[in-house]
Amino acid sequence: LKQRLYLGPTALDAELALIMANAAGVREGCSTLDPFAGTGSILVACAALGGRCLGSDIDWKVLRGKHVSERDSGERRRGALPRKQPSAALQPLHADDRERRTIFANFRQYGLPLPEILRMDSSRFFDSFRGPSIEGAFDCVVSDPPYGVRAGARCAGKDGAVKPVPDELRREHVPATKPYATADVLCDLLEIAARCLKRGGRLAYLLPATNDLTPEDVPRHPALTLVACEP
Repeated sequence: LKQRLYLGPTALDAELALIMANAAGVREGCSTLDPFAGTGSILVACAALGGRCLGSDIDWKVLRGKHVSERDSGERRRGALPRKQPSAALQPLHADDRERRTIFANFRQYGLPLPEILRMDSSRFFDSFRGPSIEGAFDCVVSDPPYGVRAGARCAGKDGAVKPVPDELRREHVPATKPYATADVLCDLLEIAARCLKRGGRLAYLLPATNDLTPEDVPRHPALTLVACEP
């Protein structure tokens, strides 16, 4: 993991990511979704097993990555690198952009097929697609949701009055975010899996728990059947 080109502070251990992908039944050619992709550790593991990957995350800074000359955040704090201007237009994220360290750089490092990456809010997952096109489209859903243990979860929204966005700024506008309650994160993940998985598909995810975790402690969804839980 330490040799990976692009890492975040919450990047999942490579071996654990492979175990999760295997538990979800990822295999050659299967469609795989991670709605809380972050820096893509799970997607890399799924691609290594032959999966075709789609990932999403609300944090555009994580998805945008770092410029190749940006070695650490300390340089920016010390003033060696210029700060981004909040009003500056955001350029689209391209898979062939080799001037930045992004999720795509990790896939190129291992010679893996590039994933599809979307910047989106998982609390409004199905609002981002037209009609039922995304429902029943995936063989596997594999994810390490942000429960607030290593990183706080965020969703789109703002407390108080919301100012309308002028039409000329909508293209580059990044909505404000607010805390995303842990219970809501888990409920939304289960709902995404229940609606996006094909019949017989599998969901594998990490759940903060103690060593005395029992199947009765695992949250349920009426459309999903618990196969196994390992503390």
